[in-house]
Amino acid sequence: MITGTITYKNIEFTFVFDQNELRLIPPKEKRDFIHFNWLMKEIKPGIYANGDPLEMEEKYLIGRCNEDGKRIIFFTNYGAGIDSFNTVLIVDIAAYILCRFDRDVIDRISFESPELNYIYPANMVLMYSLGGLENDSTIGVTASNKTLRAIDKEEFIVAGKSVEVSFNITRTLSASMDKAPITVSTSMDFDFEPTDDYDFIFQLWIIARRLVQYLCFRQNLGFTKTRLSTPYKGNKHEAFAEMVAVPEHITQEQKSLKKGRYIKHEYLEGSIGKLLQSIADNNLYLRHIPKTFESSHTIDESSFVLITAAFEWEFRRLFPEGVKKKTARTNAERTATQKLGDLIKESRGELKNIYKFLSKLIESDSLAKKILYTGKELDSVITIFGERLYQMNGEKLKYAEMGERIAAQRNDFAHGNLDKDFNGLAFLDLVYLKWIIYAMQLKCHGVSDINIQSAINDLFGQGINLPYQQNTE
Repeated sequence: MITGTITYKNIEFTFVFDQNELRLIPPKEKRDFIHFNWLMKEIKPGIYANGDPLEMEEKYLIGRCNEDGKRIIFFTNYGAGIDSFNTVLIVDIAAYILCRFDRDVIDRISFESPELNYIYPANMVLMYSLGGLENDSTIGVTASNKTLRAIDKEEFIVAGKSVEVSFNITRTLSASMDKAPITVSTSMDFDFEPTDDYDFIFQLWIIARRLVQYLCFRQNLGFTKTRLSTPYKGNKHEAFAEMVAVPEHITQEQKSLKKGRYIKHEYLEGSIGKLLQSIADNNLYLRHIPKTFESSHTIDESSFVLITAAFEWEFRRLFPEGVKKKTARTNAERTATQKLGDLIKESRGELKNIYKFLSKLIESDSLAKKILYTGKELDSVITIFGERLYQMNGEKLKYAEMGERIAAQRNDFAHGNLDKDFNGLAFLDLVYLKWIIYAMQLKCHGVSDINIQSAINDLFGQGINLPYQQNTE
């Protein structure tokens, strides 16, 4: 429980925070004002009724803790409703920053989590040695001050500000009997020009989390530690605060990590900044990512529609000109569109709307055609996975038939035709479509074909022996 004072709308409240819910308690002299002006509305002179629901009007609130005098910054759910009990305001909090000491600006945010320790292996800095003499049982462990290879920083833009991303490994020594003498952990660091814009900081937290969710194909993860730093003596940084999400629903899914179900950093070098930029711009489709590792093995009506929506979204990004067609087909479509355009001009009412609808059908490619086209265009990358999947299930991969099945099943779900039997083979198609979506997304961000294959192989646990690509560097 944390208590303190905070100012909201020019009134100084006493706050009580239980790590989940923020309560703002007004001073006695302001209670009537809040009751009659914020919570009630005057319908006639001297007659009041319940007012419109209160909405949070600030993106963050800055308070001072009673316990130690330290500053605390609460990130609110801006625009969300504020509950009340008498005149006590109950505010939903998305996250908070607890400062160890006051600093005016932030120039680095560092994220740590078990997932990051695997994505960029923290143990790469450890070197082991055994005693070289007979009967010498000495074991040496050394944590070097450098990673095995240099990693270039990559850049992306958020709210007009340049941000550099890098992956680093920290080393901690301990003499305690209940702790390991040497522990190493990976941090993903975002560096930027010093700022006091806390809304910008919160955006970076969201972007970072979405990246890790994407790399692990599950939502139920967060950061075990998020440190904020300020400039210190030249190019150094001084960590002065920690940021915590509320509520932080983190599940330590060691099973999926130990199985290697994540995309390694080494597959994405040179593309991390591009992925972060797409996330920052809300261009990378992530709504289909399952909540947990276990739920990723289950497909229902809603997940079916979301996965096909993800494919359609990424198709437009990877193939902005749509499905390439033969010249004769293109000319025929152009002629039909022109004639329908004439009919649209000559018609009125419902008939005009029908002609408009038909014109849109000519101009757009069907889901089935998009799947067939993608299969052909990415054949050398993805077909190795598809052929194995269908062969294991006694079927043969045919993109044309796959596209028709998925399109038909998607339309049944989208139009509420739930009385129709689920096509079991369409389920197999959708499993493969999830892999194709990742291939499309990674391809769009400049990842090489062999690294796309390696990413899919690991993330979806396929265990295929991929062709060796010689390092040409």
